[in-house]
Amino acid sequence: MTAQLSGAKYAPGMRVLIRDAEWLVKQVDYASNAPKHDPYELTCIGISNIVRGKLSRFISAYEDKIEILRPEETRLVNDNSPKYVKSKLFIESLLRRTPATDAKIHIAQHAAMDVLPYQLKPAQQALEAVRPRILIADAVGIGKTLEAGILVSELIERGRGRRILVLAVKAMLEQFQKEFWNRFSIPLTRLDSDGFNRLLQRIPAGHNPFHYVDKAIISIDTLKKDSKYRDFINKAYWDIILIDEAHNVADRGTNSDRSRLAKRLANRSDALIMLSATPHDGKPESFASLIQMLDPTVIADPSNYTVDDFKDKGLVIRRFKGDIKDEAKGGFLERDIQTIEVSAGDKEEEVYKALHELKFSSIDENHKPGTELFKTTLTKALFSSPAACISTVKNRLKKLEAKQAAKPSTDVANDIESLNAFLQKLEGIKPSDFSKFQALVKLLNGTDGSDFAWNKKDPEDRLVIFTESRETLAFLIDHLPKAIGLKAEKKGSRLKDDQEVVALRGDDSDKDLMDCVERFNKADSPVRLMLATDVASEGLNLHRLCHRLIHFDIPWSLMTFQQRNGRVDRYGQKHQPLIRYMQTLPRDESLKSFGDAHIIELLVKKDENAQKNIADPREFAGTKEEQEARTVAEVQGEAQELPDFDPSDSLTFFFGNTQSDESFDFADASEDEPAVVERSLVFPSDFDFVAAALRFRQNLPKGDGRIQATINIDETKRVIDLTPPIDLDVRLTYLPKEVLPQDRYFHLTDSNEVVQTAIRNAALNPNSTWPTMQLLWELHPVIQWTEDWAIGAFGRHSAPILHLPNRFEENEVWVLLQAGYPNRRGYTPVHDWIAVRVSPEGDVEVKSRRDLMDKVRFDKDLVNVGREVDAAAIEACLPVCVDAAINRIVDKRKTYEAEKKPKLEARIKELDALREKQLSLFDAENLLQDDESRKKLNRSQLKALEKREFIEDSFREANNYVHEVFELGSAPFVQVAAVFCGDMTRFDHFPSRTKSAEREKRKSQYQSQPSLL
Repeated sequence: MTAQLSGAKYAPGMRVLIRDAEWLVKQVDYASNAPKHDPYELTCIGISNIVRGKLSRFISAYEDKIEILRPEETRLVNDNSPKYVKSKLFIESLLRRTPATDAKIHIAQHAAMDVLPYQLKPAQQALEAVRPRILIADAVGIGKTLEAGILVSELIERGRGRRILVLAVKAMLEQFQKEFWNRFSIPLTRLDSDGFNRLLQRIPAGHNPFHYVDKAIISIDTLKKDSKYRDFINKAYWDIILIDEAHNVADRGTNSDRSRLAKRLANRSDALIMLSATPHDGKPESFASLIQMLDPTVIADPSNYTVDDFKDKGLVIRRFKGDIKDEAKGGFLERDIQTIEVSAGDKEEEVYKALHELKFSSIDENHKPGTELFKTTLTKALFSSPAACISTVKNRLKKLEAKQAAKPSTDVANDIESLNAFLQKLEGIKPSDFSKFQALVKLLNGTDGSDFAWNKKDPEDRLVIFTESRETLAFLIDHLPKAIGLKAEKKGSRLKDDQEVVALRGDDSDKDLMDCVERFNKADSPVRLMLATDVASEGLNLHRLCHRLIHFDIPWSLMTFQQRNGRVDRYGQKHQPLIRYMQTLPRDESLKSFGDAHIIELLVKKDENAQKNIADPREFAGTKEEQEARTVAEVQGEAQELPDFDPSDSLTFFFGNTQSDESFDFADASEDEPAVVERSLVFPSDFDFVAAALRFRQNLPKGDGRIQATINIDETKRVIDLTPPIDLDVRLTYLPKEVLPQDRYFHLTDSNEVVQTAIRNAALNPNSTWPTMQLLWELHPVIQWTEDWAIGAFGRHSAPILHLPNRFEENEVWVLLQAGYPNRRGYTPVHDWIAVRVSPEGDVEVKSRRDLMDKVRFDKDLVNVGREVDAAAIEACLPVCVDAAINRIVDKRKTYEAEKKPKLEARIKELDALREKQLSLFDAENLLQDDESRKKLNRSQLKALEKREFIEDSFREANNYVHEVFELGSAPFVQVAAVFCGDMTRFDHFPSRTKSAEREKRKSQYQSQPSLL
C-alpha cells in the first residue's frame, strides 16, 4: 500500500544512481512497510545501457546507497573524435529521446506506408484527450490497423508504450503481427495456442507470463477460456491495450466470457484502443458497453442516451469511404455487385412447399406469430444448402426422440413423424438436383454466359466463397473442387503442397487458420480458391491477389455482408471488386416471398442504397437475431407482432446524420495547423545517423565496440547490411523469432517505397512471407540500440565539450541543457531545450536551442582542431547555467499551469455532474455498506449497492487520473547535454562564484514550487 508524497527528499524527474545503474525517477510514493525515517518507494525507469527501458521499484531504506545525480555536477569530457561525430551522435540521441508534448504527429509519418491525412486523425484525437482511449470505428476496408499503428507509434515516442497487449480474432494474429512489425517496427510476440504454452514452459512455475513479455498479441478466445489467465491479467498492467474487432467484446446481455474479459482488461491499461467497423448491433446497451470500457463516467443510462453524451469526449471516430475518398488518392474502386438468381428444381420446389406447409405440435408451442423460431432455423438452413437443413433436422429429431423415450407424448410423436417425412424429401436432393450449386459450378467454369470470367490458372486471380453453415462448407469441400477441376484438401490431412483449395472453419486452430490465409495470399502458392465460414469475415487482408467474392448463402445480416465484402473491397485493391450474391427462387408464385427471395431484396437494396447515399453501408441495421426474426416475420406477414425498428433510425440516433459531410470526425483539429511536425535533429535522416555511428564504431580499436557493417548507397536506395555485434544480439533474444531476419543479418533501408515493395514481394518467397528488407526508422531496434550506445559514449553523468574556435569567440561558452517537469503519471508534459550563453565578459544569457544550432551549423562539417580545453575549469560555470535553465523551465511551468487550470476545473466540474447524474438512477444511498448489513440486503438492494460502489470507484479513479495528468512534480529535471566554446585563455570571469548556500536555497525553492493546480 503506497500513498503519493509531495515535497519529499526525492522527486519525479530526478536522475539517481542505484545499484551502480542510472535511473530516472518516475514516481515517489510512501511505502507503509518501510522504516519511518526513510519511507520512500521510488518507481524508476532505467537510463544506463544495462537497464535501459526497464521499470523497477526501490524502497529507499533497503538500498545501500541512492545517489542523486545533480546536473551542476555533470562531468565534462573533451571530444577527440573526427569532426566531433561522437558528440553529434550523443546530442542527436538525446534529441530523439525528447518526448513530444502536443497532439501532433512527430514520427509516424515516416512509417512504411503511404500516409494519408485521414489516417492521422484518430491519433490526433486520442492524443488531444486527457486519456488516450478511443474506438476507431471507420468503415470496412479504410485501414483501421494502420490508424492504430500510427497512434501506438506516437504513444511509444512519448514514452507511453513500453508494454502493449493486442487482442485479435485468432485468424488475424499473424496478419496483425506482420502489419505492426513490417510497417511500424513494433515487435508483438504472438501468443497463439502453441506460443503461449511454450512461454509457460520457459518461465518458472506459477509466474505471470505477462511479466515476461512486454509486447504481445493473443487471441481473446485463448485468453478467456482458462480461469488461470484471470489471475495473470489482474496482476499485470499495460501502457496500451488494443482490441481488434471490438464488437465481439460488447455486452449483449449474455455476460459472455469475451465481454467479461474485456471489462477486466479495460482497467489494466492507460491507453485503450478499440477497432471495429461494426460497433453497433442495434441495441443501445451493447454499444454503451464499449463506451463504458473506454470511459465509465460518460453514459449514465446504457438504455437511454444520445450521441451528445459521448460525441465531444474524443472517444469515437467514424468515417465512411465517401468521407475520405478525396484523401485516399483513388484507393477505393467501385464495386461490381450482381445477384445470381437461380430457379429451383423440381425436388427443391417440393421441399420448399413442404417447409412452407410444415406445422408442429410440440415445437414452438402456442404458435404465436413471430415465435416459430425452429421453422425460421429450418428456413435459413435450407436456403444455405440441403446438407445444412438435413443436419438441422437430424439434430432436432435426436432431441425429440430422447424426449419421447423419457415421456411419451402424442404431440412429440406427431412432430417426429412430420420431420421424418420432411427429411426424406430433403435427402432426395442430390448434388445434381441442387440448382444453386450447379449454377456456381457453371459460373466458375465460365459456361454460364456471364462476364464473371474467373481465371483459375492465374495466380493473381483468386476467389473467396463464403457460407454461414459448416455443413454447407463441408458439402462444398466435398463436391466443388472436383466439379471445377481443382485439387482440394484430403480428409484427415491439411495443406498439401499441391493443394489448390483451402477451407477456413470456425473450429480450426489459430495456427491452421493462419496457415490457410498465408497460402491463399502467397503468389507462388497453388491455392486458387478459399472456402470459408464467417470466421474469415473479420479483418483479414485477402485483397492482394483476390478481387472476386461470392456469397453462396445469404447471412441475413447486413453487418455480416459488409464484413465479408470488406475482405476484398479494401484500400489498396488494384482491381474492381466483383461481388456476387447467390439466390434460389422458387417457381411457385405463392412461394416467391419465402426465404432468400425476400431477404435478398431487403438486404441488397439497403446495401445498394447505402452505397449511393453515403458511399458506405449502414452496418448498424439491428442485431443478427432481430434481422432474422423481422425478415422471416415480414415474409410470413407477422411483422405487427415485433417491436418497431428502423435501421436508418438506429444509425442516425447513435451517430447523427450519416451523410458524408457529417461523419464522426476529429472536431478540435485546426485546418490551419499542420498535423505533422518534423523534428529538428543533427543529422539529415535516420539513415545518416545510423551510418555515422556505424562508421565511427568500425574504426574503433578491436574490443572497444568495433562492429561489422556494410553501407551501400546507389541512385535508387540506401542500404545498411549489419551483422549484429554482441550488445545488439543480446537484445534480439527478446524479440519474437518471426521478426528476426534470416541468420540475424539485417538489411535496412530508409526508403519507404523499397520497404513497401519488399512487403508486397514477400508473398513470392516460398520459405517466408516476412520481408528481408526492413525500414530503418525511429522505432527500429537498430536505431534504439544506436541511441543507447551514443548516450553512454562519454560515460555516466557526462557531457561532451566541442571546442570550435571558428564558430565561437574567445572565452565564449554555450551550454546546451534540457529541462522538464514530469506529471504524476510519470510522463513529461512540460519540456524544453535551453541554451545558456556565457559571454567573454561573464554575462549570462538564456537562448533557444535554435539560436545555438544556427551558430554551430551542424549541416556543415565541424573541424576538430585537436586542442583540449580545461574541462574542470569550464565545469565551474555549470551551476549558474543550470540555475538559468531552471528559471526558464519554471516560467514554462507557470504558463502551462495557467493554461491547464481552467481545463482541470472544467473537467472536475463535469465529472461531479456526471457522477450525480449516474447516482440519481440508483436508490442505494441509504444502504449500509458494512459486511453484516450487506448480508441482510435482498438481491435487488445488493445489486443497487454494488452499482453505486462501481460508480463511486469509477469517478474516484477518473478524478485521480485527471489530477495525475495535469499536476506536475515539485522539482524539475535538468540535464547538461553539451558545452560549446571557442579558445579558452582565461576562466576567472566565469560566474561561478555564487555561494553554495545561496544556490542550495534557490534549488530548494525550485523543488517546492506551489502548484496552481
